[in-house]
Amino acid sequence: MRAYFTHVEEKLQIKKDTAFDSRVVGAQFNMKTHKWDVKTQDGRTAHAKYLINAIGFAAKRHFPDWQGLDSFKGEMYHSSFWPEGGVSTKGKKVAVIGTGSTGIQIAQESAKDAESVTVFQRTPNLCLPMRQRKLTKEEQDKDKDTRAELYRYRMTTFAGFGYDFAEKNTFDDTEEEREAFFEELWQEVSSIDTDI
Repeated sequence: MRAYFTHVEEKLQIKKDTAFDSRVVGAQFNMKTHKWDVKTQDGRTAHAKYLINAIGFAAKRHFPDWQGLDSFKGEMYHSSFWPEGGVSTKGKKVAVIGTGSTGIQIAQESAKDAESVTVFQRTPNLCLPMRQRKLTKEEQDKDKDTRAELYRYRMTTFAGFGYDFAEKNTFDDTEEEREAFFEELWQEVSSIDTDI
């Protein structure tokens, strides 16, 4: 994550516009200035034209109240308090509890050299390769030509995405038709790339 943040900073130089170690305690839209008045815990107020609440649904750290957790003799790590130098799983028996994006990454990395990895999950997540690649100038120009149309289309979809529901039931098709449809969708997703 830190390598990614460093990459983003090198590309976009956003650190100068970032308030670190700040807790936002309130935001109110000001009808006179047509801006958001954003208040921080230490008494500062920022004024913004746009307010994006990108806090995630699970931004609060969770520590389960499990019996015996306090007497566990093995090593225990929480993804939000990961040690600076990393964790060696070489030859160890590893249990990963939870399969959000971080849990999946921990399981994948641990599996490279651990003796065993057991993953406990309540709700399975879907993980797909990002397939990021550099775009050619021609591809970028083509995307620019259709961007306005894509934005208009997104306003008509169920959640503002560049795609919508397929208006059919899964088992209305034969197995072969389903596989062909799924492959078509997979190839379509594979052609969508980002390059920060």
